[in-house]
Amino acid sequence: MKILKYIVIVLISLLMINSCDDFGDMNKNPNAPTSIENNPELLMTYLTRYIPENIAMQSWSDYSSLMAQYNAKIVFTGFDLFDWGSNSRYWNFLYTSARNCNNLISIGHEGYQAIGITLRSLIFQQLVDIWGDVPYFDALKGKTEKKYTPKYDKGQDIYDDLIKQLDAANDLYIKNKAAIKGDVLNDNNLDLWRKFNNSLMLRLFMRMSEVRPDVASTGFKKIVENPGKYPILSNEKENISLTYLPARPNTWPVHTTRVGSFDENRMSETIESVLKAYDDPRMQLWFRPTASSVAAGKPEWAGMKNGLSDGVAYNYKGGALNLSRWGEIFFESPNAMEAIVMLHSEVEFLLAEAIKRAYISGDQKAHYEKGIKSSFAYWAERGKVAGKTLEMPADYLTRNWTPKTEYNKDFNVPVAFNGSLEQIIVQKWISNIMVAYEAFSDYRRTGIPSIIKPGPDAIYNTMPNRYVYPGEEQSLNGANYSQAVSNLKPYGDDIRSKIWWQK
Repeated sequence: MKILKYIVIVLISLLMINSCDDFGDMNKNPNAPTSIENNPELLMTYLTRYIPENIAMQSWSDYSSLMAQYNAKIVFTGFDLFDWGSNSRYWNFLYTSARNCNNLISIGHEGYQAIGITLRSLIFQQLVDIWGDVPYFDALKGKTEKKYTPKYDKGQDIYDDLIKQLDAANDLYIKNKAAIKGDVLNDNNLDLWRKFNNSLMLRLFMRMSEVRPDVASTGFKKIVENPGKYPILSNEKENISLTYLPARPNTWPVHTTRVGSFDENRMSETIESVLKAYDDPRMQLWFRPTASSVAAGKPEWAGMKNGLSDGVAYNYKGGALNLSRWGEIFFESPNAMEAIVMLHSEVEFLLAEAIKRAYISGDQKAHYEKGIKSSFAYWAERGKVAGKTLEMPADYLTRNWTPKTEYNKDFNVPVAFNGSLEQIIVQKWISNIMVAYEAFSDYRRTGIPSIIKPGPDAIYNTMPNRYVYPGEEQSLNGANYSQAVSNLKPYGDDIRSKIWWQK
């Protein structure tokens, strides 16, 4: 009887195995990709779509745009009061994206490999600039080396390796002869990727200008004095930005948000005071006149003070109708806005600053003015898509500081070239309105624009510098987290502690 049972069990098992094999064959999709190696364009499209988009969304409204004081909140003002927290969602996104960059690098194709390195370097630049010391050398090795609790590395050491990685990527761009597919950021243009890669190196070198000027100077000389080997973004048509389409699902994400969320924000008095002093027409593209002034037939623009508590903010200047919302280009248009990673104007301002700091030789005035012109050209194109006209005034480059608001009348930084570092950073700050982490990093590095200050109800009387580490790090990577916190000065895991490149 036992033998019979055994025979029956064996027969049933054999039937099940054969059945599974048969169904497995039936369920194979001959049109589905079988590996990243065979279809790298799928991963390329994902990375070149969502990395720029998430950077742009972090620059929008509730995060770095408030840090850099382009806008202020009329309700839910906690972040503007410096209740920052960890921003763990963005931390997780960046590490996930870095892992996917590694997958792209592992394919072996030199073009994809180079782009993977460039994007991964951009990601870790953001991680260091936003949190400070972070897992780097041991990170992303859970699958390959079973390292699930990576140590934190010093930001300076990470930067040094990022520059080595970007230099290696530049060599790969030179060697590669094969085409790529799936790139929605730079349209499969490897020459443009190479220019972005090397321009990103300039950004990193300038970031360390206050603490390692010798390294920054050497880096700028290496790149700028060897344009054949290290081409960089060189004209207003070479912007690294993701273009959206007029129809869903590939529209500017803010276009699909609720009106209520969009309406929580108003132009900051900080940028209002600068744009009005210069009679800068970009203000009329970026922000709209107050609802009450439009109803009265006399359109006017008015800013909101940063750092007010909820009740006070809601009634400031008589309420929301008397404050300027973000412009139509940001909400009503599905594709006027782009997800900006780096504009050509930033590179021109970097070169102007490098000449000011005597890292390289050249015409500081010419690069400074080219940066302004490039910014106007970029936003004129975006305005055109939304049916708006923007032109740089013929006399803009000769304008002086003419205060036209009660806010910060003592600030005096002319547009007209005077050779100062301050005017370079102020114009770069204006230009980077949608690359706001970069603008805030420049402020933390230089203290410019000096009119960025905590609001009257803010928790601290100095501007914060970083997010705290995500809570998961304390529970899942506790020993390494504790070591990292001991290196954060002067407050430990606190938003006031400094990033390594801050003086």
